[in-house]
Amino acid sequence: MSKKVIFVHGYTASSSANWYPNISTELDKLGVDYSIRDYPGDRHPVQEEWLEIIEKQVQAANKPIVLVGHSLGTRAIL
Repeated sequence: MSKKVIFVHGYTASSSANWYPNISTELDKLGVDYSIRDYPGDRHPVQEEWLEIIEKQVQAANKPIVLVGHSLGTRAIL
């Protein structure tokens, strides 16, 4: 059964920071369905905004999901 992997970055990060570009390349090679998006707020993230985005992604997934958080992203997922 295929899954959707949703990544949630950490504080002041983005989809182009840290290890996200490398993991994107590898997941593309493997044909994995994933999402690595930028969450708003940079140095002033707003919890409700992040949670709304995560909830929309979860609701839109038509398959089981795996949530992967880094730093602040782990707290948002929880």
